Amino acid sequence: MNVVPLSKSVAGQLQELIAGSESVELFLEAFAVHAAGLVSGGIEVLAEVTLLRNKEGTTVAGSSGSARALDEVQYGFGTGRGA
Repeated sequence: MNVVPLSKSVAGQLQELIAGSESVELFLEAFAVHAAGLVSGGIEVLAEVTLLRNKEGTTVAGSSGSARALDEVQYGFGTGRGA
């Protein structure tokens, strides 16, 4: 069985992001960038973190300015917010 050291596992990487972030906002931005990088496979992947309250969504973090802009376009069409 291969055991991945905590610092190299996804859980370990997230723990490092949390410990190294000065605020929730900075953690969420780092999380979005990290998540996009994990699944990119050499192509650009955009990731967003959406906060959902009372079935209304708001973008709180993104992996890039392009990701945030696409979210706003989606919201402009009335999609992506809420369930």
